[in-house]
Formats: sequence, C-alpha cells, structure tokens
Amino acid sequence: MYYRILIALLLSVLIMNSCKKEKPDFFATDVDLESLYFRPDSFLCSAIKEVPGLGIIAWTANCAAFKKDNKFSVGFITYQDLNNVYARERLVIGNIPASNGTYKLEPIEAGLVSSSYSRWVADGDLLHASWNIDVAQNNTIEIVEINEEDRIICGKFDVHFIRTDQSSIGVVHSEKINFKNGSFIAKYTE
Repeated sequence: MYYRILIALLLSVLIMNSCKKEKPDFFATDVDLESLYFRPDSFLCSAIKEVPGLGIIAWTANCAAFKKDNKFSVGFITYQDLNNVYARERLVIGNIPASNGTYKLEPIEAGLVSSSYSRWVADGDLLHASWNIDVAQNNTIEIVEINEEDRIICGKFDVHFIRTDQSSIGVVHSEKINFKNGSFIAKYTE
C-alpha cells in the first residue's frame, strides 16, 4: 500500500511539473498584467494584452484619432483610476494612410506607419518606460472603415513591443508586451 501511494505521489509531481509554463528568457513582471482604468463615456479600444511567458488580460482603453495631411494617428490611453485620470499607458499608431487596408507597422521613423507604447507615472506626465516595435514579429493595423461624414475611423491591430527605455526609479517593466486582436472605433479631428 505504501508503494502505491508513493508511486501515485511521484506521478502527480511529474505531471504537475510538466504543466508549468517555461520561464521566459527575458525579464517579465506581473505588474504589466494589472488592469488599469478607462473612461466609459468615450470611444473605446479593446485587445488582448500579453506578457509572453506570464499570461494575458483583456485590455480596454480610451481612444482618439487625428487626421493630418491625409494620414491618421490613433492613440489609446488608460488611467490610474476613475477619480484621478492620470495617464498610465499610451499606445500610439501613426502615419496610417487615410484609406481602408492593412498596413505593416514599423519602428518609429518619419513617414512610416509606426507604433510605440509607453508607461507613465505621477500626474501622467513622467515617462516611466517605453517600448518600440519588435521587428521580428508581424505587426499590422487594418483600417476597416472611415466615415468622413461622422468623422469615425474603425480598425483592427496586432502589435508586439520590446522595451527600449526604463526609468531607474520604481517598478521595472517587462521587456516584451504584445497587444493582440485589437479593435477600435474612434472619432477623429483634423
């Protein structure tokens, strides 16, 4: 009887160890999987936010768009809480042609369709960490609809980031953060 229990226990340990996620070969922290806030009274974006090797969360942010020289910039922002609307996350996709289609996202450079992500502290005015496009991944934005009469832009996106800057004070953020299956509807200004 003792041996049966010992064998069952050993098999249980082996099975549980085989189910563990592999630890990523880069720095990752659960801080980047904490849910932040959005204002429910404005246009919204939703996506799956992933810290590779740690997990995913459903991510919702406020969004707004701007059109200049026949190109769009779309920005997504989250806040500290509902009472103190201090910016905590900003994801920006810029230089998007003003026509329906799918566009590859590049690292920030003048004239290219590009994207960046950043984390902010204090009153939302101190940059804490920033990320740029992971060029080893497929990063895209699809413009699904542009309603010129109502000034509404709708789209989808998948973007993968690598941290490029980190404050030496406070929390250290994950090296990689992804936003998958993103969709948005935003009112744009010119």
